Amino acid sequence: MQRPKSPVEATNVVTKSLRLTLLCHLLILVPLWIAAPFILRFAYGTAFVSVTNVLRLLMLASVVWSAGAIVISGLNGLGHPGTQRQCAHRGRTGDVGDAAVMAADAGHPGRGAGFHDRL
Repeated sequence: MQRPKSPVEATNVVTKSLRLTLLCHLLILVPLWIAAPFILRFAYGTAFVSVTNVLRLLMLASVVWSAGAIVISGLNGLGHPGTQRQCAHRGRTGDVGDAAVMAADAGHPGRGAGFHDRL
C-alpha cells in the first residue's frame, strides 16, 4: 500500500496531470483543427463543411471541459469538495449565459430574446 501523500505532493500530482492533459490535447488539436473540413466532408458529406467553425469550437470546448474535470477531481482529492461544487456551479451558470447570448445572436425567437437589451 502506498503511503498517503502530503498536500504539496498531491498538489504537484494534480498540476502535472493538468499540464500533461493540456499538452496532449493541444498536440492533438492542431492537426484536427487543420483537418476539420476534410473530416466533416468525409464523415457527413459536402453539405456539412459549412459547420467547420462549430466543430472547431466544440474541440476547444472539449479541452476546457477536460481541464475542468481534472481541476474538480484535484479539488476533491485535496479535500476541498465545497470549492469543487462552487466551480461546477459557476461553470454551469456560464454555460447557460453563453447559450442565451448565442441563441439571441442566432435570431432564435423566444430563446434569449431581448437579452442584449438588458446588458
